[in-house]
Amino acid sequence: MGEIQLRRLVTADDVVLRAATHANMNWRGRERFSYRQIDTQSHFRQYCRLDPERGDFGFVAEIDGQPVGVVWCLFLDADHPGYGYIGDGVPELSLSVWSGYRGAGLGQQLLSRALDAARKQRIARISLSVEAANVSAVRLYRRVGFRPSPEAIDEGTYVIELSSVAVRPERPSEKDRVREVVSASFATEAEADLVDALRREPEWMPGLSWVGEDPERGIVAHALLTRCRIGEADALALAPCAVDPAEQRRGVGTAVISGALEAARERGERYVVVLGHPAYYPRFGFRAASAFGVDIPGGAPDGALMVLDLGGAWDVPAGTVEYAAPFGL
Repeated sequence: MGEIQLRRLVTADDVVLRAATHANMNWRGRERFSYRQIDTQSHFRQYCRLDPERGDFGFVAEIDGQPVGVVWCLFLDADHPGYGYIGDGVPELSLSVWSGYRGAGLGQQLLSRALDAARKQRIARISLSVEAANVSAVRLYRRVGFRPSPEAIDEGTYVIELSSVAVRPERPSEKDRVREVVSASFATEAEADLVDALRREPEWMPGLSWVGEDPERGIVAHALLTRCRIGEADALALAPCAVDPAEQRRGVGTAVISGALEAARERGERYVVVLGHPAYYPRFGFRAASAFGVDIPGGAPDGALMVLDLGGAWDVPAGTVEYAAPFGL
């Protein structure tokens, strides 16, 4: 499989949205709704048109220029509501990954990209519609924070409350505030000391220390990527990640990590390793490192070491991770 590229959805992608809508309406694998119905019935057809003037946006995943997945958010209204409509001004999200490309984290990557873009636009909430029997989709949406909407008309409508926190690279003058956030996020000062020590090392990567900034409280989250190696190959280590306790469980951590990873991707970085909770990091596309023959000195707890291929080819080199000296590994 070639390298996956994500790009902005444009109005000329109506064919992509038509195919995605048809796939979503027939997610069970058998055709319940035909292309003719999608083309002629307005409640289907409206999902096949992007209108940037009303704020619609989305992203397409491509391999060698061919679409393999798409996520899009439409600002439908009460006169023409969608299946997941909960109110004017709340965009409805749809997501589709082509058959043959599912189960590899692509849906998670598309979803994270869309939610990050929504946060940057200061969108407060996003809704969606999913059938209860579509268990894998329900699990994906709940994992990133979607919950059943009490205000929805139709069963199966979910909504996520998005933080107003903006994510961006850390500025030189902000290292003291970053330390405060990291210190508040952990039981000891060890992680804050680690960040300060990494700043003095050659493995520190300018532009890959990212913060989440609340318009009133200032910096409330931090995610750090530093140089490491997997065997002989350059890679990045994601650690530590911190969120002010008052901001936790609001999507802030997801947003700041997504921002840092996207910045690394844009710089041409390929591999990222993380040692953390195996139920959290797969939302960013991370997979178990053991599947690729990747380990750390002394070994890692089962499932805790994960790796991400930012290029999407998943040709991750086998080997032992060599971290910057302050990690002590």
